[in-house]
Amino acid sequence: MSSKHRAMSFNTKAKLRELGFPTVAAKAPDTAPFRNRAEILRMMRKYSNLNPLESLYISGPVLSGKTWVGSRIALELHLLGARAEEIIYTTLMDMVSDMLDSGASISKYYEIRFLFIDNVNTEKNAYAPSLLARVVRHRLDNDKHVAIISSLDGSTFANLYGEEMQKRIEQFLQIELRCDEEALARIREARFAKLAEDVSDVE
Repeated sequence: MSSKHRAMSFNTKAKLRELGFPTVAAKAPDTAPFRNRAEILRMMRKYSNLNPLESLYISGPVLSGKTWVGSRIALELHLLGARAEEIIYTTLMDMVSDMLDSGASISKYYEIRFLFIDNVNTEKNAYAPSLLARVVRHRLDNDKHVAIISSLDGSTFANLYGEEMQKRIEQFLQIELRCDEEALARIREARFAKLAEDVSDVE
């Protein structure tokens, strides 16, 4: 990892917020539930230095640390020289809302230099699969980078987003988070307890 990245690591959460990336990525790698952390960290460093950058598929169970990996890679790209306005880190449903509710042009997702699309899961919105397909197809056909972050396995992804999309995703560089189930269960239990506490406070 670059010395510049290490120098800023003490203020990572603030930097992520400034850039508009997910601040959930404050979770440290030594406490993350994925058991192949050394492999993951090595792949992250290697990936950020690829030229040209390959498209990327980050997969793993819910709450396994996928967003941590994705936003850290986006941050590293920025620290290596990409301007903040050259990177979009968003979720699929935020893209849908951006298009349908805010009337944004799809061209920004076509033209941005680096695009990270998180939470590509079992979305309820009927527009989400076609929007994802249009954006990914256009970017790949024009040699532009896209990173997909999802908890879906291959067959489920194909059922939801189509076989063409699945075949394209299979050509991406793959980062798979293999998790310690006990650690993952503790994280989920803590998350659900916090959600219950927040609901109780509202009531």
